[in-house]
Order: sequence, then C-alpha cells, then structure tokens
Amino acid sequence: MPFFHATLRRHLPSITRYGLGARGHGQNWPGCAEGAYLSTHPAVCVAVMIEHYIQFGEPGSVPAEHLKEICILVIDDSRVDADRLAQDPQAERKDSLIYAGVIDVAGMPVIDIEAALAFEAEEDYPSHPKPILA
Repeated sequence: MPFFHATLRRHLPSITRYGLGARGHGQNWPGCAEGAYLSTHPAVCVAVMIEHYIQFGEPGSVPAEHLKEICILVIDDSRVDADRLAQDPQAERKDSLIYAGVIDVAGMPVIDIEAALAFEAEEDYPSHPKPILA
C-alpha cells in the first residue's frame, strides 16, 4: 500500500532532488514536529494542508490559488523504512504518520487534489497511479 505526502508544487524540485525529509530543504508548518508527515490516505494529507493554510497562510493570499499549488506524492512503501515510522503526535488518527529520516521519492507519481479526494480503496486505486502533474 502506498503512502502519501502533500506539499506545494514549488517544493517538488527540492524534494525529488534531496529526498523527502532532507534537512535544510524545506520545513514543516509552525508547531509541527520535525519529520516527514505521511498518510495512508491522500485526502488526509489534503485536509492537513488546508487546515494549516487556514491557520498560517499568508494574509491576503487567494485560497483558490493556494489549492492549485497543493500536490500529493504517492510513495511506494518499499521506499519507507517501517522502523522509522511513528504515529503523528499531533493527530488521533491512525492513518496519520511521521517519518524520521529521508525518503527517496525520485520517480514517484504526483497527483492533484482531485485525484486525492477521489481515492476510495486500494483495489480502486493502483499502487502506482499515472502521474497527473509533471
């Protein structure tokens, strides 16, 4: 089963070059623990991004434009070391996780919000969906 991580499109070049969770290349929202946040459901990632935008977004920014910037990395579970995974300390959900380390996401598919929200079950969603974003 894949893992999912939401980010902004402008961060993709750094993430794909240095890896998800690489120090000095991106940061979490204020108040979030250090680590790469993952979920087993892409809609959870989208919800967290929207929640953090509401709390910490730039004053005067346009919500619709921000939503267009959100994209979701689909990460093959073979790239995730299970020993480095833990429950998200800020969430009660079991499908929200934090990863202590760097994940190589080069070549992994990237989907948009619409595809993330259409996710229903693994049998309806291939482990390696076609990328929707370049």
